[in-house]
Amino acid sequence: MRARIALLLAIAALPAWSVSPPSGALETQFVTVDSGVELEVVDWGGSGRPVILLAGLGNNAHVFDRFAPKLAQWYHVYGVTRRGFGASSAPATGYSADRLGKDVLAVMDTLKIDRPVLIGHSLAGEELSYIGSQDPKKVAGLIYLDAGYGYAFYDPSKDLDVQSVPPGIDLDIDVDELQRKLTQILSTGDIHTRIALFNELVATDLVLVRQDLQAQKRDLQAADAQLPPAQLPATPVVQAILAGMYRFTTVSSPILAIYADPHAGLPVAENTPSDIARAEAQNKASVEAQIAVLQRYNPSAQILRLPYASHYVFISNERAVLSAIHAFIQALPPPKR
Repeated sequence: MRARIALLLAIAALPAWSVSPPSGALETQFVTVDSGVELEVVDWGGSGRPVILLAGLGNNAHVFDRFAPKLAQWYHVYGVTRRGFGASSAPATGYSADRLGKDVLAVMDTLKIDRPVLIGHSLAGEELSYIGSQDPKKVAGLIYLDAGYGYAFYDPSKDLDVQSVPPGIDLDIDVDELQRKLTQILSTGDIHTRIALFNELVATDLVLVRQDLQAQKRDLQAADAQLPPAQLPATPVVQAILAGMYRFTTVSSPILAIYADPHAGLPVAENTPSDIARAEAQNKASVEAQIAVLQRYNPSAQILRLPYASHYVFISNERAVLSAIHAFIQALPPPKR
């Protein structure tokens, strides 16, 4: 739980953006993706290749209300509000990375959206990586808007010298995997399967969790790790999403990953030039470490670094992000007729 609260703190520490009420959306509909679960789907219109926008944790599709119409000059642009947020259904279950990814696929199937480009902000990176690793032929490409962190591209090498961004992600993912394996061990009656799972758990999962705990201890002891109070409540839905992360490494779809490197508005203990410089250097080192993880397993991925951008890169650096998205999509193979 401490790691999950750290994630919330990291998100809250980055500049928040107020979004005007929906104005550019041409159509809003609700699509059934699971038993009793409907998702809000916004259609900003446009023509050409389909594009689907996925919001980060705590936001809904309308966070893109100012950005999407500008994309619609080239493409047919949709936005999906994930379950538990906005006008979408908020069931008690169904918040694991695989289920959230399947929700997006269900929207695509129902609306007959053929091989779209998925664009995800922040935590939506896990939905992108699920689809790009499990069903890559369903999409033409994936664009990560400051979304290519541990929940989207897991680092099994565990560089303990680099603070994670956001902090605590690896611990969350590894604890979740540990719990899944424990449940599997307790539910299987085959002794040979149990022994194999026990061996894997002891040799791999417990080692990874121990390394994560060491990194968490170091980060908590660092003076620069002091963060302001979280703005996102640790609701049951948020906790369920954070408890449902997976280990994604290799993604088969074409990738464009846009990073704030370093981020603007980093929290510091004291607002002095030396503290600010130290925080920026640490943040840049952690972002670069995450980029290295992505490229290690996905060497063809395209990377765009935006110095001193906000976490909401599509707002703080709108023109650069639009240009990069357009160039990436134009270079993809043309849609089949």
